Amino acid sequence: MYRKIESQFWTDPKVRILDPKEKLLFLYLITNPHSHVSGIYYLPLSTISHETGIEPHRVRRALTIFKDAHTVFYDEIAEVVWCRKMLRYQGINPSILVMVGKHLPTLHNSFLINEFLKEYHEHKIPYRHPVDTLSTGENTGSVSVAVDVSGNKQEKEKDKECEEKEKPRPFLSIPEFEEDQTKIQNRKQFLMEQAKKLGVDV
Repeated sequence: MYRKIESQFWTDPKVRILDPKEKLLFLYLITNPHSHVSGIYYLPLSTISHETGIEPHRVRRALTIFKDAHTVFYDEIAEVVWCRKMLRYQGINPSILVMVGKHLPTLHNSFLINEFLKEYHEHKIPYRHPVDTLSTGENTGSVSVAVDVSGNKQEKEKDKECEEKEKPRPFLSIPEFEEDQTKIQNRKQFLMEQAKKLGVDV
């Protein structure tokens, strides 16, 4: 594995103002064995400090300087680093974009993924955001919880059926009530006539 470093690197004003250890760290972030062609990848601070020999507090200080210069960003919660222009310098083609799309889901849903996609939006990287998620927030390394909404329609229909069954039967309307009363009166009169015929006092 190799990485391309432009010869103008050393004359770039953003690089020239860095002290020797900061320049070393900048080069390390582009060329270390854990790096990815996309420039965004998982890299714990402890690994950076161990492999470069730079003290952790100086690593943090340098990363802050890089962030202010808009060259390198770091998500401490997800432990993901993003060298902003690295993908452009390494070369972009369809196969690399597919590889990048498969790589992004391995980054623990870091908030840097969104920033990365905005930076390279014109290339339409084949990456799908998690659907229906709850996030802890942009700057804390998102933790997502998938929400299963399948079967909701069936549950609602079942609930509606139960409600319909539990509803009290409506009272008779006035015409229905009057019709029932007429039938009762007719039946009563018929029974009385039959009783008289049999000589029974009613």
